[in-house]
Amino acid sequence: VPAILVYPMWPYIMVKQDAWSESFGIYYPLSLAMIPGSMIAGSTPLGGGGGGVVAFPVTVLLIKLQPAHGRDFSLIIQSVGMTAASCLIMCSKPHLCHVWLIVWSLLSAIGGMILGFSIELDGFAVNIIYTTSIACFAMAYMYRNVVLIRTSPTPKA
Repeated sequence: VPAILVYPMWPYIMVKQDAWSESFGIYYPLSLAMIPGSMIAGSTPLGGGGGGVVAFPVTVLLIKLQPAHGRDFSLIIQSVGMTAASCLIMCSKPHLCHVWLIVWSLLSAIGGMILGFSIELDGFAVNIIYTTSIACFAMAYMYRNVVLIRTSPTPKA
């Protein structure tokens, strides 16, 4: 459903604004980086955050955008991926959509947005918080899926 809405709009806006050369001439590293970013997003339990995980460092370190702009782009990419995943789950597996889970998620998201919009952080703090969060997630994920599996006793047949 989201693709039916987005795909016709994207070429229309690109042609109307004559943005082909700017988008692919200047920002081509971002287009190339988002190919593996989409694969990471679809294959990890970050659940759509994988695109954002790749987008932020590429926009800040490679394209040299301000950290606030990289953060915003990363959140846009993540929200598009999460919305597409949500629509897919609601259409293909509606039994997984519990009302209390949706309400709790919406209330948490509203609280997070209010908090996020009310706090102004400099670029260095954004980089440190982002890097620390991703590193902590990666270590916990590796511990759970590598270390615990190797150390758990195997059942004997």
